[in-house]
Amino acid sequence: MNILILIINIFLSIIYTDDYIWPNDYDGNITATFSEPRARRFHAGIDVRTFGEIGSNLYAIDSGHIHRIKISPNSYGKAIYLKLNDDNNIILYSHLNHFNNQIENLVDQLHQKYQSSFFDHTLTQEQYIKINQGDIIGYTGDTGSLSGPHLHFEIRNQNNEPINPLDYYKIKDSTPPLAKSITIIPLSDKTWINGIQDYTNFKLQKINSNKYVLQDTISVIGEFGIALETYDLIDDLSFKYGIYKIDLLLDNVLTYSIQFDNYSFSEDHLIYAAIDYALLQRDNISHRLFNATNDDLSFIKSTNKGKLIVDERTHNIVINIHDINNNITQIQGVLVGKILNNINIEMNNKNTIIKTDELFDSEIFLNVTSKYDDIENYISNFTRLTDRTFKINNYNEELNIIEYYIKDKSGIKSKKSFFSPNNQNPYDIKGNIYTKHLDSGLIIEFHEKEFSGYIPKLEI
Repeated sequence: MNILILIINIFLSIIYTDDYIWPNDYDGNITATFSEPRARRFHAGIDVRTFGEIGSNLYAIDSGHIHRIKISPNSYGKAIYLKLNDDNNIILYSHLNHFNNQIENLVDQLHQKYQSSFFDHTLTQEQYIKINQGDIIGYTGDTGSLSGPHLHFEIRNQNNEPINPLDYYKIKDSTPPLAKSITIIPLSDKTWINGIQDYTNFKLQKINSNKYVLQDTISVIGEFGIALETYDLIDDLSFKYGIYKIDLLLDNVLTYSIQFDNYSFSEDHLIYAAIDYALLQRDNISHRLFNATNDDLSFIKSTNKGKLIVDERTHNIVINIHDINNNITQIQGVLVGKILNNINIEMNNKNTIIKTDELFDSEIFLNVTSKYDDIENYISNFTRLTDRTFKINNYNEELNIIEYYIKDKSGIKSKKSFFSPNNQNPYDIKGNIYTKHLDSGLIIEFHEKEFSGYIPKLEI
């Protein structure tokens, strides 16, 4: 029965690659891909699923010899390194329960040599253990640092640098990557993103299975970078995976390209140059499509390290996200290097009516109080920054906005909550309105769920 399983395994694996066979009996089942972000490092291999089994077979993917054995209480646990004859690649199998009998005999000798249960030993030529393709070299386990039994599997080149195992195996996959959001990040103190000098996140509208758009034109003044929240899916597997390749184009010119074919362990400390740490703290795993450090990453090609500046004309951005099977997802958007202002202002006694040229179902009403009768002197003009963000350009501290209403398309107007822009807490009591004081004015940003599109009219 075991012989039959081995024959089937080898046959199916040959379908995946011309050279290497799959390392266990579950062809193509993986739970993590190459270069996915980990704490303070990149993922140097793939995680192969073992379905929780302890003691199932692990096979030599090609012929070679045992090059190194490492046993530690954490990290890779029980690990074995197989050096291949044909290409000199080094294959790492880790988290093993135990090795085959011949290797176990050597391990017993090494325990005595090092007087320890744990060691890291590179074999001498006299100690080499020859291995043929398809030989069982060990058995799955849960040793070392891991969240559940699996095989952590790496392919390294002869310089001991990790390379993408899926460059050698073709896993069945027709599902394109998913995109969640982009964040525009200011790279100077003179950068304004929709009137805000801070990280600004934009959700994406899905058009079809492999196309997303930014719903609004985005105003960006000054130098900035873009971060992308995305992940991959694989047919018939229920995990979220890392991305293989990302290209950022501005006006059809490639400015930044990431491709995870290989990297160097010396680059692990630069993980937060590739994954934005501030966004990670908010549970947003986003790839930086720019590099603000002095260190270059080997898997990235860029112009000006991906740092962007746009002028007052409209500019198209395109982000293409690839998996290793070349399923592609595209994001399209428009940027402009000036403040967007499409608001007409009418003054009428104490009420200022702000109208945009867009259509939407709801209207927002703000009631304003002031110690002055002539509010017009203290609210001179407004700027619409996004679909839900407004800026009072000339704002006076004596102005207090105390309550707001929302009127739905049936004409029913309901009071929502009180807030004051003079309050130290920038959010109102329900977190529905955010206010921010700037030297140039007051930002009012609405977070009500009803504001899912453009706001056509604001009454103050």
